Amino acid sequence: MNLKLSHLLSIVLLNMLIFTACDEKDPEPKAEVEEQEKNGLILGTVSGQLKNGDPFNEVIELEYGDKTGFETVDLIKSLRISSQSNIADHKNSSYISLELDVFNNIDGKELVELTGFYYRKEQELPENKLLTVNSYYTPQISEFLLPISPENNTYGFLNHGRSNTSRTDEDSGIQYEIYSLSNGAKVELERPTTNYNSELGYHFGSFYKLYNVDGSINPNDESFHKLQIRPNSEHYWQNEFWEEIGETTKELFEIIIVPADEYEITNYEYDEANSTVNFDIFIKINGGRINFNGGSNNSTGNDLTFNLNVTSEVYSEIVYKDN
Repeated sequence: MNLKLSHLLSIVLLNMLIFTACDEKDPEPKAEVEEQEKNGLILGTVSGQLKNGDPFNEVIELEYGDKTGFETVDLIKSLRISSQSNIADHKNSSYISLELDVFNNIDGKELVELTGFYYRKEQELPENKLLTVNSYYTPQISEFLLPISPENNTYGFLNHGRSNTSRTDEDSGIQYEIYSLSNGAKVELERPTTNYNSELGYHFGSFYKLYNVDGSINPNDESFHKLQIRPNSEHYWQNEFWEEIGETTKELFEIIIVPADEYEITNYEYDEANSTVNFDIFIKINGGRINFNGGSNNSTGNDLTFNLNVTSEVYSEIVYKDN
């Protein structure tokens, strides 16, 4: 083969290779996934019982949080740390927030106190059910009124006698309290302000009607006729239940004392050079703490125990610029 022909074939082959390469589509550039900034990490466990008695044991691993830093007021540095998971999936999510006060005692030793804690978990369950757990840290002893105690609740009042509505009779103007029973029936009593015992000095409301499940009046069941309700001035004027026994009365209510929730913070360390805070914390949130509106600071109704390790990036100071 002469040199001219060889040179010609080389040019043809090179053009074919270039054409083939250009014909192939360039791969699409991969979309960059923007990761949410990780400012904190809370690891640990929570254990206890649900309201139905089932055990509740969860591993906590929350790694997304808001930017945070110290706020100083009167030599006390406050710090709020929050973290949550599954931000986009509201039906399967967990959330924790902690609030701390950091200050020096008279010996110059740094002390750390827990001033706030909130935990929430939501999880989808089979059969279209949703598990929800909420709990708040409460640092003080709490006192609650159960309108009727579990031992005295042979009548079957729901929610310790808290599940009630009211109505006013259009003709007489008398107001009535309507209470729900566990069998679906309802019992109606006069509002406590209706009657006054001048000899003993208290207001009371007496039994009025008992309604069957279908809403009809039950005239034959006299077991509720001896019931009274009285207002308790020390507990937001909530009603308390009494029984009339001959010429005497018997109290059916109960005062519940719930101790302050407990916590212990150990291994607290603020690394100023790396702008991080790290510590271990134990928290016990007591069950049985009931709000006036019937809610609870602990939705399980049982003790919840948290063992957590907290790491968070922090700013040395949060500055609020004046306008």
